[in-house]
Amino acid sequence: MPEHGLSRPVWTERDFARLGWHDATIWAFDVQRADYSNLDTPTWPTDRVVLDLDYITRRVEPRRGRDPFTFWVAPCTLVFAGVTELVLDVRTLGIEDLEIAEIHAVNGGWHVEGYGFDMKVAATGFTQTFRRIPVHIEAQGLDLAARGGYSYSEVPAAI
Repeated sequence: MPEHGLSRPVWTERDFARLGWHDATIWAFDVQRADYSNLDTPTWPTDRVVLDLDYITRRVEPRRGRDPFTFWVAPCTLVFAGVTELVLDVRTLGIEDLEIAEIHAVNGGWHVEGYGFDMKVAATGFTQTFRRIPVHIEAQGLDLAARGGYSYSEVPAAI
């Protein structure tokens, strides 16, 4: 296993028990409807909810009591596919609130529990694609330049 803790660039709902989104930073999200205007070749076959986020692949405990934790972080695209329902409850939402507390499996989908918001997605599955190799930093998220800007790309990094 590499030091950054990422063994491959693409993960799915089959890996749910091995994933954890605590303190993942959401940079952007998008609701994408399937395009059935050409029934022979739809743009994609299902409705999707897409999150552009920074995922913490590994937390590193300090060597000395006063040193801060450090983190291995990578930008990734989380796609919930086959979406049949989306419920978004925003209690308060400021820039600092765009972090995930955790994602829970629920009957028929997932509950994205955030700081200041809840998102429930009824979906057939998900794919999480790491777009870059994780970097070791003192923050829990990357800055916009380090992550390569905003992206919904599903092209995986070479791990």
